[in-house]
This record gives sequence, C-alpha cells and structure tokens, in this order.
Amino acid sequence: MIHAIAVMQEAVDGSSGKLWCDDCGAALNITPVSWCFQSTFTELNGKFTGMAFCVPTPNVSVVDLTGCLIKAAKLNDVKKVVKQTQRAH
Repeated sequence: MIHAIAVMQEAVDGSSGKLWCDDCGAALNITPVSWCFQSTFTELNGKFTGMAFCVPTPNVSVVDLTGCLIKAAKLNDVKKVVKQTQRAH
C-alpha cells in the first residue's frame, strides 16, 4: 500500500515522537510503515503479505506484494484478482 504523508504525522513544525522520518522530513523520504494487510483484506488472510510505504506525492508509488499460491497461476490472472479485490474495498 502506498500513501503520502499521513494525518498523524507532524510533517510541518513538530515531532510525532516516533521516528525522525515521520516528521519534517516526511515529504522527502520514502519510508516503510506498519500496515496490516490481513485486517484490510480478511478473505486473503494467510494467502498474501504486503508492505506499506509513505511516499512523497511527486515520487508517485511503489508496490511490494508477495503471495504463496496453492497452484500455478498466470500473471494476468493474479493481476485480475488483485484489481477485483481492490475495487471491492
């Protein structure tokens, strides 16, 4: 999951008290953040894992999605399922 600066980050003149990259530097850094894929897509629990990043908007995006499939699947089929799931949520 990719998102820009989050509302809970003190990105202007302050400190969130957690990490320096959450603060004033948030607009300049691509930083990993905690994110629970399983709580968002409960029907995929145990089938996929993912990572989340705060990405400065001008940098656009990055995705890391890892899955363990029971049987072989074509890439286009996997893309189709991911897009369908995304639209449903």
